[in-house]
Order: sequence, then C-alpha cells, then structure tokens
Amino acid sequence: NVGMNVGVASPSPEFDTFQESLKLKFPPGGSSITPKHDGAAFKFKDYAPAIFRNLREIFRIDTADYLVALCNTQPDGSNALRIMGTPGKSGSLFFFSNDMRFIVKTLPKREALLLREILPAYYQHVKQNPGTYLPRFYGLHRWKPDYGRNVRFVVMNNVFATNMPIHRRFDLKGSTMGRSASPSDKAKGHRCILKDLDFLELNDHVHLNPARKKAFLDQIRSDCHLLMSLKIMDYSLLLGVHFEDGTETLATLPHSSSMEELIPPSAAAAAAHRPPPQPGSTGSHVAPDEFCRASSQGSLDNPSLVRQESLNRLHREDSHRSHPPPDLAPDDEANEDNPGVFHPGGVSGRTAEGNPVGTRYFIGIIDILMLYTRRKKMERVWKTMTEGEGASSQPPAKYAIRFCKFVESIVD
Repeated sequence: NVGMNVGVASPSPEFDTFQESLKLKFPPGGSSITPKHDGAAFKFKDYAPAIFRNLREIFRIDTADYLVALCNTQPDGSNALRIMGTPGKSGSLFFFSNDMRFIVKTLPKREALLLREILPAYYQHVKQNPGTYLPRFYGLHRWKPDYGRNVRFVVMNNVFATNMPIHRRFDLKGSTMGRSASPSDKAKGHRCILKDLDFLELNDHVHLNPARKKAFLDQIRSDCHLLMSLKIMDYSLLLGVHFEDGTETLATLPHSSSMEELIPPSAAAAAAHRPPPQPGSTGSHVAPDEFCRASSQGSLDNPSLVRQESLNRLHREDSHRSHPPPDLAPDDEANEDNPGVFHPGGVSGRTAEGNPVGTRYFIGIIDILMLYTRRKKMERVWKTMTEGEGASSQPPAKYAIRFCKFVESIVD
C-alpha cells in the first residue's frame, strides 16, 4: 500500500492538495491494482499522499529504502515491523522497522485530525527549516477491515536510530514540579528515564561549540514558535547521550554491567533500542496486516494488555542485534562548517574551543499532537492550585517560553 504512493515529489502544492486522500480496497483475491493476500478484505486510505511524498524528499528519505523497511516482509518473518507496547497513557501502539529508522504509531482519531489540521503549517515550516527538531512525519494512513474499526497510523523518524548505546536519556519539558525520576526508577540504572530536575541535579550540560549552539537554539526557538502558534503544548525534548569511552558520568545512578536495551519515555524512542531477533525468528515481528488487525480488535482500548504482551515478547528476544542499523550522517569534522544541518547520526559534544568532550547527543522534539484544550486548562488550574506555577501543563505561549529558557540553560 505504501509502495503505491511514494512517487516523485510535486513542487508548490495547492492548499487542496493537503485535503486529498486516496482510498483502495484490498480483497483477498487481489484486483487489477492490488495484490493477493492471505488476510480478510480491508480498505486502505492514504492521507495527503502528494504532501507526504514532498516531505520524504525534503527529509532525504530514499524511496527504495522506505519501501524495503516498511513493505518487504519475508515469508520467514524477517524484515517485518516489530511491536513495542507504550508505557504512556494514550494506549497507542508503536511499531518500528527492522532497520530501526522508522516508527509506526497508531493514533486516536483526535490526533490524526490534528495532524491533518496542522499539516499545511508544518509543511511550510519544514521547507523553511530543513534542520527542524520536530518529528519527521513521512505518511498518515488509515486501515479498516470489512468487519472492524478504523486504525489510523503515522510513519515518522526514530530519534535514536543508531547502533551506539545510549547511556543516558532524558525527557525534558522545562517544568520543575514533580519532574524527577523516582528512587525505584533510578535503581534500574540504564533503564531509568531521567527528567528535568534530574538533569539539573547532575549539574551537567549539553556541550556544543558556539556555532552549533547558536544554530541549535535558533532552531529550537523556531520550532517552539510554530507549536505555540498552533496552540500545541506538552511536548518534550528527547535527549540521548552516548559516552564514547563507554563510561558513565551520572554518579547518582547505578551502573549496569550489561549494555541493556532501554525503554525511553515514549515507545517511539524505545524503538531504537530493541534488538531484532535472529534470522528466521518471529520474536516481536509483526507484519503490517497483523499490526492493523491487532489494533482494530480492541488493543487500543486495552493498552495494559498490549503492553504486557509486547514486553513478554521483547524479553524473549536475543540480547544482541544481528544487523545493527548504520549510523546516519555522522557529525564529523566535514560537517562542522554547517552547524544548522540536522544530523540523525548524532551531534558530537565539543568545548567552546572546538575540542571533543567524548559525548554524542541525539536530540528531537517529541509528542507534538497535544492541543491546549478545555481539559488541559482545567488541569492547569488544578495543578497550579495544588502544586504551584511549576506544573507541566501551561498555555502554549507560556509553555514555549519556559521550554526554550530551560533548553538554553542546559546548553553550554
């Protein structure tokens, strides 16, 4: 299905192009334009296909790589999508491609509608800011079996698409109220997801040379300005830190003797750190039709069941990658003259003089499909009364200003 709509990008789309969609029926026996398959009949809807083709071109996503990653499941189960249950509250399911580059996330209807609503502004922002740290959306789709519910899902980038171990990871919102990992979480060592107060207590910084620091902060401000204008809040800065010598600088956390794969604050981030099973093993691999079927049969209403089954599967997997993903566009000396370029292979930590500090950072803004609704306003009033002004939920403008100030304070 994805393969039918990844053609050549079209220049300067009209506004109506953002509202277009393509509907296809997939009977088991196939048709003149659809292949045969073993499952039940289903319908597939591709939202704004021309727009997302353009976005993939802007993000330099090779069409062949994209198709192989998402649509090339082999009979033995290899190269299939793999499932990861979410530890969050939304009940969304997360899948990731075998090469770890792409995330497939199921969306509730309200988030799918919001993405379609903000798509024109998002598209223009991406064209003007190719180095954006916002999620990189590659496609929005809907799948519906003949006798089942709609399953909407988005394909996006994986911030941690690397074979380097991520020794520390942070979910940062700029909030100081209750934003710290619990003692039980910290006892997990590498499995711990640290938050704002944890970062401050460590008295550490993100070390960037002056040119890259300016480019990074300018881009963060630009991204937050867009989100503010769209009345979006509650997003996070996902920060992963790789220590090149393999040691840890966070003395407050216990060291793990093995390089465990970690569960980040969102399952999208977690996708990058699960080892694929050995060839021929099904493990947590899920073919695209199975993923949609699982979602349509009540999984979204029973996230705890899905989460437990996902974790059970992941525990059964081998603990080492058989085919680790390549590091993409590493930030080497040749790229230092262009600090505004987005580097999916991470950014090397450097002093003001340009000397390496032995770290590599993986950075992205995540969870941007949250509007400042009446419910969020009520939540803010309640938390302000009970917890004070440091509460996470804030109006979009105040949230963006606080977020930017916090990011500025942690970059050295």
